[in-house]
Amino acid sequence: MAFDTTSHKSNLPLIEYVETFLKQHGIPSHRVSSACGQKSSLYATIGPEAPGGVVLSGHTDVVPASPDDWSSDPFRLRIQDGKAFGRGTTDMKGFLAVCLAAVPKMCAAPLCRPVHLAFSFDEEPGCLAAPEMIAEMHKTLPDVLMVIVGEPSGMKIANAHKGVLILTVTVTGIESHSSRPDIGVSAIETASKMIAELYDIEDLAGDVKTRPTLNVGLVDGGTANNIIAGSCTFTIGLRYLRDEDLRAVETRMLSILEAADAKLKSVDAKLGVSWSSYFIPSLDPEKDTSAETRLKHLLGVNQSITVPFATEAGQFQEVGWSTVVLGPGHIDQAHTVDEFIEVSQLESAMEAIETIIAHQCR
Repeated sequence: MAFDTTSHKSNLPLIEYVETFLKQHGIPSHRVSSACGQKSSLYATIGPEAPGGVVLSGHTDVVPASPDDWSSDPFRLRIQDGKAFGRGTTDMKGFLAVCLAAVPKMCAAPLCRPVHLAFSFDEEPGCLAAPEMIAEMHKTLPDVLMVIVGEPSGMKIANAHKGVLILTVTVTGIESHSSRPDIGVSAIETASKMIAELYDIEDLAGDVKTRPTLNVGLVDGGTANNIIAGSCTFTIGLRYLRDEDLRAVETRMLSILEAADAKLKSVDAKLGVSWSSYFIPSLDPEKDTSAETRLKHLLGVNQSITVPFATEAGQFQEVGWSTVVLGPGHIDQAHTVDEFIEVSQLESAMEAIETIIAHQCR
């Protein structure tokens, strides 16, 4: 908790701590560093270099926290009334802490198959770093039996979650003095009209748990109150569960952007709307012999859930590794002021990992 790994900061002090901790238990680890060298993912293997490993995965970064809004220092763990308070307790340093706390148990166990730890960075900005780590793991590790991404699911097995299409849209207008709108073209005005149209897309109606959901989370435009804005950029996040939903909404979204672009270019060819896109893949339910089936048997449960948030699980699934989300805490507590996790959830996570360790010994 004491490591401030807010996404725009370096996570290397935390990674160095984990490396040292693992080394003290005789476990080598491998870094997958960012291009700037200020951040790194880490993966490690406990047990034999054999097929059938279980990957326990999570991200080290957290969203920002404003200390003035919190009841206590967000980067100093506080235990009160059966709850652990601090930024990232739920999302998702609580799970990482449980994994590390279980390392001595893994080392003491007569493992026939390994347990792999995989800790990424830059998950919060859009699951940016995990693919490179996953690619290296896929290339170097023996066949993996299953992956458990420990995002907060209330310790319920989640076999599916929404994917995300992230669009960054830039509107180019013409700057002028605000008293002369006749010679300027406001990029902010065009952007605001597009945003209103995007929120009115018919396909966004229905049950929030299953329907596509859209959020314009970032808007940046203009230079001064008395200048008509010559540029405006905004970011759209579209979350979807089914590919057909993605295609339907994406088609409508692009038609709105294209219409606005054509309208601006009819005024001046230098004006317009441009955009770039980035996908976070959905996690899709799997068939027999999957991680879901095995974990249901191991943990003695017969139900699974779908979660509305996106994780790195779909990226693991894309390389052919059977994957589920299973972790302590509840998403309603994530990203909040005075974020907390119930200590009982951490205890349940430890019990689940102990069960997995026992399974890897058979």
